[in-house]
Amino acid sequence: MVNADGNWSITGTGHNSHLLSRTFHWTCDLSWDAATASHATGNKSAPGKVIRTISSEAYDPYVQADFADIADHGTADCDIVIG
Repeated sequence: MVNADGNWSITGTGHNSHLLSRTFHWTCDLSWDAATASHATGNKSAPGKVIRTISSEAYDPYVQADFADIADHGTADCDIVIG
């Protein structure tokens, strides 16, 4: 989620289908015009056969300054990173 006041947040879920514990985090890349911004959650461990939710939020002055452009024609690409 990206807000006009420059605050952003990421919330994601990871399911570990293995027996051993694994770590994961989410990363999101925003792109608009020639600008980009990348944000990520911290790492979280998911024990075997367990689902975990992780979230992170912060302020980004570039997101606030360019929010109209981001809302009009920006794109977001979010991925889970496991390992």
